[in-house]
Amino acid sequence: PAGPALASLSMGMAAGLPFLVAGGLKIAYDVALYLTFRRVELVKEDPEPRGMEKDGPSSDRHTLCK
Repeated sequence: PAGPALASLSMGMAAGLPFLVAGGLKIAYDVALYLTFRRVELVKEDPEPRGMEKDGPSSDRHTLCK
């Protein structure tokens, strides 16, 4: 009489197996990324966006149009 109970239990585990495999692969991928990039130093960014000057538009631009 334990056959149907064991069969339903094994079917339930088989249905969840792809999720366990996917989770294991994601953990392995995350650990590999961490180990690869843990010693990479971050580059400090400038607070000013590129192409923008502190005093506004440059005066050379206006003199070239005249």
